[in-house]
Amino acid sequence: MLAEIIIYILFALSACIAAIVTVAAIRAYKAAKADYADSAASRTVIRKDAVFYFISVFIAVWALLFMVSALAFKDTPAAGIPIAVVFFAAETGCVFLLRNAINWKIELEEDSLTHTDLFGRQNIYAYSDLTRRPWFGGYRYYARGKFVFGVGFVRGGAAYLNKIMESCGEERRLSVAVKKWESDPATVYARALEVERVFRKTATANDKSLVDALIAEVNATGAISAEYVADILRAKPEDERILASIAEKIPRFDDKNMQAKLVEASAVQGNVAAVPAIIGAYRLLNDEQVSLYGAKYDKALAAIGDEKYSRDYRELIFDGNGAEIFAELMRALVKRNTPGLKEELTARLEAYLEGEGGCADLAASNMLRALALTEYDETVRALLERVSLRAPSPEVCALAEELCFAYKQI
Repeated sequence: MLAEIIIYILFALSACIAAIVTVAAIRAYKAAKADYADSAASRTVIRKDAVFYFISVFIAVWALLFMVSALAFKDTPAAGIPIAVVFFAAETGCVFLLRNAINWKIELEEDSLTHTDLFGRQNIYAYSDLTRRPWFGGYRYYARGKFVFGVGFVRGGAAYLNKIMESCGEERRLSVAVKKWESDPATVYARALEVERVFRKTATANDKSLVDALIAEVNATGAISAEYVADILRAKPEDERILASIAEKIPRFDDKNMQAKLVEASAVQGNVAAVPAIIGAYRLLNDEQVSLYGAKYDKALAAIGDEKYSRDYRELIFDGNGAEIFAELMRALVKRNTPGLKEELTARLEAYLEGEGGCADLAASNMLRALALTEYDETVRALLERVSLRAPSPEVCALAEELCFAYKQI
């Protein structure tokens, strides 16, 4: 008699558990579905897969149905007790399975995540304190060497967490490297290489410590290469302090080829702050260097295209030493329809004719070639004729006469 009572009690409890599990699973599934309907929550909240809700309900109902077999032992009720206990244990296990599916979640925040376990306990972990290891279809995460949770690749929010961890991994390695550099100042070259490697992967990062480390490297004499600085520029960093530091560094390189690389990279970035440094470095080039690198400087300044510095740039070209490259640069100014260029060329050539030190013979020849490319104007034609008659140099006279004839054909 007692055995039958025990079996009936276990059956009744199992039926209650099965009902509770079913209702709780349905409600939890609806709540999770509502969360994932929100795009922000679907990216920043990671839960157990919905299949766990259905598995818990399936096992609860299955165990309840099979528990009926324990009631079949009419003659020997005591024999049905082990069966009832086994299936009651299965019902109880469903409670823990469902509780884990409901309570377990990871909430991703800016600098840390909050992990809620089976019993509803919450633990906050900074991303920088976590490490991960590949494990079947996902990653196992550890805090200070202790396993805390695992996340599959296909679970909602997993891709966002992976992206955060990749970024934090690079910054953590940079932080460790910085401490090593501070304790061993002799590793300057290795430091530059490490910062370069980290920066190439996180070039647009807004992390202040990373930006400060880069600025320190850019400003460190001899600790950084022009190729590295050019790479930083090509990566288009968002922090203007980096651009300003790099602009200051352009004239420091004795290797003019490296200097030209920085100039080109500044143009890619559109670094207006670099324009004065580019013009200053340009003025220090000799004739041979102008012939080699002048076109790169011109393209860079044209690409940046800041009107504030256009006057300085024109002065640089007009005061040139007459090398052929300056003629090309002046022609480039004409093709870009530089405002006020025609008037300035005219004024300088008038000063040349009056002997007022407007320019030298070779520079005057360059200006004549540039002026002849402008839109037809009677004033310009008259000036070319005067130069062909009054220029102090026979070569300039001949050139002006030739250009005047061609100009009339426009």
